Amino acid sequence: MVYLLTIVFGQFISNTATAVLFAPIAMNAALTMDANPYTFMIAVAAASGMAFATPIASPTNSLVLTVGGYTFTDFLKIGIPLQLIMLIVMMFVIPFIFPL
Repeated sequence: MVYLLTIVFGQFISNTATAVLFAPIAMNAALTMDANPYTFMIAVAAASGMAFATPIASPTNSLVLTVGGYTFTDFLKIGIPLQLIMLIVMMFVIPFIFPL
């Protein structure tokens, strides 16, 4: 859930701000659940860097938007499926590397 919320917020604010916003939430969730905090923090770090679905999310997306002649919906068409694929991959990879 922390990963998913981080992805959603990361589409509207910068990835740095998203990581700073969700890091304490993830740490608190890990400590409350008596789980490995590294697992939650890596999830926040990975999710905050996956700003694919909007041109607002990243300065590089904004630069490519005007030069490449893309529209807002072009980012949605490619970004949302890519984020869903990465969500599925990270659900298996993160707990494998950093067990709960």
